[in-house]
Amino acid sequence: MRELKNLLSVIITTYNRYELLIKAIKKVKQQTYKNIEIIVSDDCSTDLTFKIQENYPEIKYIKTQQNIGYSKNSKFALTHAKGDYVIFLCDDDSLKDDTFFEQAVNEYIKNKNMDTLISRTEIQNGNDIVINNYPFKNMYSPKELFNWLLEVRSNFSDYFSLSSTVFKKEILIKTKAFDSVFEDSSTIDASVLFKSIACSRSIGFLDVIGCTWVFPATNTLSNANRDDLVKQAKYNLAFVFDMDEFLVQSKIEEDLQSIIKKALNQRVEWVFDAILSEKERLKNQINFQRCFQNININEDIYIYGRGWTGLELKSFLINQKAKFKCFIDDYKVSFDDTISFDEFKKLNGESSVVISTYKYKDIYKIYKKLSTCKQIIIHDLLD
Repeated sequence: MRELKNLLSVIITTYNRYELLIKAIKKVKQQTYKNIEIIVSDDCSTDLTFKIQENYPEIKYIKTQQNIGYSKNSKFALTHAKGDYVIFLCDDDSLKDDTFFEQAVNEYIKNKNMDTLISRTEIQNGNDIVINNYPFKNMYSPKELFNWLLEVRSNFSDYFSLSSTVFKKEILIKTKAFDSVFEDSSTIDASVLFKSIACSRSIGFLDVIGCTWVFPATNTLSNANRDDLVKQAKYNLAFVFDMDEFLVQSKIEEDLQSIIKKALNQRVEWVFDAILSEKERLKNQINFQRCFQNININEDIYIYGRGWTGLELKSFLINQKAKFKCFIDDYKVSFDDTISFDEFKKLNGESSVVISTYKYKDIYKIYKKLSTCKQIIIHDLLD
């Protein structure tokens, strides 16, 4: 029988993905911490999802009366949670470390002022597994974490995600988790995370891989085609609008508000660059082929920029039997296959560097840096 004290509510939202749901539940049940309740919130599926309680009678199975979408389904599920702590999973999420829940609850027991606990996210992109080993501290104040967000140029999803975060339920209720100006936006997860972080007394970091997230293989981003720039802007800016409205309504101290507003301004810039870049990524293979014709495959080849385009380019070069050496990226030096520009500049020997971004401002800055190096040939992916 579950104890209510230190109970962890594991919410799994699902819609018409019964087979994936089964896999997600199996990973939850492998956790060493057993004082949990599993809540499957079915957004009015039409497949075999209703059979889940036959296979797992101990699960709390709830179903919406009609398909209401991810955000409303998540809010609906939260009203059924009895635990002190809550984690949200989607049916395609897979927990990684079997001791994740046990370690998380123990951290909450030790740190009474902690309201949010993040862990690392592993990202699977085709055959590539992305784990960022950034050296987080054990504990952060909201100011420190928003300053960190500024340092990484708002690109937090390389480090942690909603599904690798365990919340105190009271912080989710206080921040009205999953309320959003655009309820069908995939950036709602970011709103939930950072509203919670803004209102937490302290935020802990647990150095385990909490969850694996599979990067979509389809030609979509944020619930819309990459070439639909109107929807891309709407969905990607939802997080910014949510946070801005939240700042107006909440009583957050002035200096923290100032830091958050800087982060939101930075995020707007990032969004405009990102949606145009994602549109260009549709032509990656064509651009790779064109660029490859001008590369000497007998020289070491460096890729400047360890983003999704860079990872795809790495796979392309390896398939072409080219001599991929490593990535250059000042923001992701915590990866084993990545060096900073200063480290690259100290190296000797002829080499080629391919700039693997479509963001014009970044390309300009990278060209300025690389122009100070000797014995290198610079390539970019622009047509």
